[in-house]
Amino acid sequence: MTEQVNNISLTCNDGAEKRPAFTSEYSTFPATSGSMAEPTTRTYHLRWMYLLISVFIQIGAMQAFIGFAPVANIVDSYYGSGTHDTLDLIFIGVTIPCYVICILLSPTIGLRWLILGCLALTALGNGVRGLSVIDGPSVELKKWILYVGHGIAAVGGPVPMFLPTKVSSAWFPPSQRAISTSINSISSPFGILLINLIVPRIIKKNSDLMELNIIHFALPFASLILAIFTIHRNAPVIPPSLSAADGLNLPLKESLLTCVKSRAYVVLAICAGGGIALFNVLFTLMEKILCIRGYDNDFSGLVTALMIASGLVGATLAGLFVDRTKLFVETLKVALPLACFCGICFSIAAHYPNIELLILASVILFGFFGLAFYGIAIEMTAECTYPVSELTSAGLLGLIGQIESFIILLILGWLTKPATNSDLIHQVCTKNPKEIKDLEDYNYPLIAIAVIGTAVVVFFVPFFRPEYKRMRMEHRRASQDTTPTNVRF
Repeated sequence: MTEQVNNISLTCNDGAEKRPAFTSEYSTFPATSGSMAEPTTRTYHLRWMYLLISVFIQIGAMQAFIGFAPVANIVDSYYGSGTHDTLDLIFIGVTIPCYVICILLSPTIGLRWLILGCLALTALGNGVRGLSVIDGPSVELKKWILYVGHGIAAVGGPVPMFLPTKVSSAWFPPSQRAISTSINSISSPFGILLINLIVPRIIKKNSDLMELNIIHFALPFASLILAIFTIHRNAPVIPPSLSAADGLNLPLKESLLTCVKSRAYVVLAICAGGGIALFNVLFTLMEKILCIRGYDNDFSGLVTALMIASGLVGATLAGLFVDRTKLFVETLKVALPLACFCGICFSIAAHYPNIELLILASVILFGFFGLAFYGIAIEMTAECTYPVSELTSAGLLGLIGQIESFIILLILGWLTKPATNSDLIHQVCTKNPKEIKDLEDYNYPLIAIAVIGTAVVVFFVPFFRPEYKRMRMEHRRASQDTTPTNVRF
């Protein structure tokens, strides 16, 4: 017989200070046939706060990772040649072992401490980086301070990869999971959009770098204060979906084996990880790729901004589409080839000067289809591997993406050659004659990016054939359970 509990004050019992968090009128006891039962699942308004703070984390992480990319030439001029490339390798190199640690801790780590820890590390790292532009220390010491701060921020770098599916699964009902994951996933590119719109317009010379570091510190610090006062739980007591209500937690070893044995997950992880790697590399090198052909920092920032803006539209529309139709696989297999084709068009256009419109058109379409693919791919990791924890499946995907980013950066660095006299005719990378000799040509790296993208498509389209394990379980449970659900906006 169903028990009804009215106005229960639900408290936090996950290690944080106990305090009232929700007021619920619904019990979690299953309904008996023909009874007037209350819901076994429920959604809370607070889920939007978790999503908002997750968005802030994604933006802050991107600021820490590639916040210097739009003004890489100024960074190299202030700290010394090659500094910006070293920052990229440091961030990726530090996050790889941190991904492993997060995966190992995934059975025990809670969402609340994941959020607070990431924000604290990002704020601390960006604050230390700010000390590198204070007058007094030598240039060499300033460079090492910059490296240390960048490394501290990189420790929290894996967390944004874990959050989209974890927040969606823990707090959102099935009808909102895909759009929640898409919004969370595209927040990182949105951070890149803000960086490329703002940074080139306020950073014009070496002395402006202090303002840049203040901007990078402000968002994660403010988000940390907000999270301390609003994020009190890992998950609601009454779950938002039947899969969350099951509470299945496989041991770590079994979870890893499930992921590895799933052919669909392996294919998705390799291809989506490759897509993440290509996006990271392209964003990181955009200014250097274009300035050698005569396109200044403002144009490079506009190119990346439009790529992300179109991607935000594409990912949002894709999320809404698959929430309604559940055509996850079909959407992925259309979006990825179109993104690859547009990326190849950009790789060709970037070889030539004075073709701004072609470059803009190719990157707008590349962003639209590329981020549409990315948001849905993140959600599919949970579908392919259910009941594996979202922290484990998303963490493995992020780890593979970072390893591929590291390998691709090394390959592109090997393919990069010194700029020839014919290349330097149009360059606007520097006005300092002493720095011209350090400029590089990116013809071969662009060809390599096109080849890698094509290989990803050829591998993904025929071999990705997943099962909708989580949705199938929820459909089966829903057909057996006559209990109403309570979904609130």
